[in-house]
Amino acid sequence: MKNILLTGASGFIGNHVRRCLHESGYGIISLCRNPGEDFQPYDNEKVVKGNLSELELLKQVLAGCQIKACIHLAWEGIPDYSFEMSQRNLTYGFNVLKLCRYLEIGQLIVSGSCWEYRLPHGRVNEGWALDDSNHFKATKNAFRMIAHAFCRESGIHFNWLRLFYVYGPGQREGSLIPYIKKELSEGKVPLLKGAGNRNDFVHVWDVARAFVKAVEVKTDEEILNIGYGVSVPVSDILTFIAEAMGKKDLITQLTFNDNNPFSVDFYADIEKSRNFLGWEPEIPIKEWLQKGGSYGNSL
Repeated sequence: MKNILLTGASGFIGNHVRRCLHESGYGIISLCRNPGEDFQPYDNEKVVKGNLSELELLKQVLAGCQIKACIHLAWEGIPDYSFEMSQRNLTYGFNVLKLCRYLEIGQLIVSGSCWEYRLPHGRVNEGWALDDSNHFKATKNAFRMIAHAFCRESGIHFNWLRLFYVYGPGQREGSLIPYIKKELSEGKVPLLKGAGNRNDFVHVWDVARAFVKAVEVKTDEEILNIGYGVSVPVSDILTFIAEAMGKKDLITQLTFNDNNPFSVDFYADIEKSRNFLGWEPEIPIKEWLQKGGSYGNSL
């Protein structure tokens, strides 16, 4: 059985990647800082409780394991994007690189972010200009460039998957969809500062499939956008949820300024992911919300 080392395994995206790897027949070595009581290992999974700061300990624990690839999802502290937190995550990233070389892991796949792009608008491809306007964006871009050079020199196959707006089961409470549901369930009108924005929402199960595809295909195309490929107004998300919950009367008086020049409106060009991974998003957000999140291989 081919083993995959997964960092951030107990996180929002990590839990779905674990399941997708399990269903695809891979052995899983899950690195978790704090798995939690609800974390149930699969029969083909080894759970390593630890922190990426503990490099020497991880080397000892994982020595002798035959690992085909590492999927690096761990990014501590979100939504803390401070210098200190970014510096810590960059250090963790360096340790992942060292661990891959020490364990002779042949492939590294890392989760990037659409916020690496500078002032994105419209259809955004992987060649779009990059941003260094805050610590998070600068750190993400710096780590990708360092990882690229490190992997090339070490003979490690490297892929960077730039994720757009990921949603789905297990998302943190302060995120858009859980927040809207909570407010409506309490009879409140959600306060949406970005209601005029249009975002590319991609379901977490589609994202999980993309990471597994990257392991299976091992494409030479380094950077790949992972989104649904369309932009959806945030105000529509509110409407879809309100309709599904029978709470549309709470938002009938709301109006949104769709012509705000400062509103965000961009979406992923996913042609490279289609062509090089053979990956296609399958779960549209409107249908998922209207069905109350009751389909889409939800955990």
